[in-house]
Amino acid sequence: MVKRQPHFQLVREVLCNVLAQMVELPVPTPFLLDVRECDDWVGDENFAFATRDAGHGDLLRPMRQSPTMVYDLVRWPKFLAATAFDEWIANEDRTLSNLLFAGRRDFILIDHGEALPNYMNAGTKLRNGLARHLNASENAAPREVLAKRVQEFRVNFGRGNWRQLETAALLGAWQGEPQFGECVRLLRARLNNLPTLIEEEFRVGQAQLLA
Repeated sequence: MVKRQPHFQLVREVLCNVLAQMVELPVPTPFLLDVRECDDWVGDENFAFATRDAGHGDLLRPMRQSPTMVYDLVRWPKFLAATAFDEWIANEDRTLSNLLFAGRRDFILIDHGEALPNYMNAGTKLRNGLARHLNASENAAPREVLAKRVQEFRVNFGRGNWRQLETAALLGAWQGEPQFGECVRLLRARLNNLPTLIEEEFRVGQAQLLA
């Protein structure tokens, strides 16, 4: 898949996909595609976001095509880790359209171009669709228990190869713009606020299912 995006979305797609791989969450393998010499490319962009085929054949499809699968999400082994991840990257855009079904209780996270919005800071609380789905699920544990379970996964986020990410911020694809490096610094700072942000999410007054 190849996707044309504004620069700020391209930065976030690449960064969030790399981070997801670092913490062993399922995402398509990301690439930056140089389109400067593509004869049929229309637009001012020099690079595009691309992903490798996930290799699941006909099983791979958007969840919006089978919305009943949303009730299987909480039984997905990676669900709690994905919930903590979305809190970390401040992703309010986790809907049925950006979760792919990849087989029995197996899902893939896609579309992170709206994560880390420009108006946020390290302590900004944004809506976490996965957490609110967990809150609204049948037979859900008490919210303090849910928060503790999600917290167990966020401890892995600080163990990534940050030097590699800082090197990636120097790629020519960013054309000297500092957004990638700024997002990396924001994510490192946000780690300190994650415990509070997760606890706050599980104190929400009205749970909402994904839409």
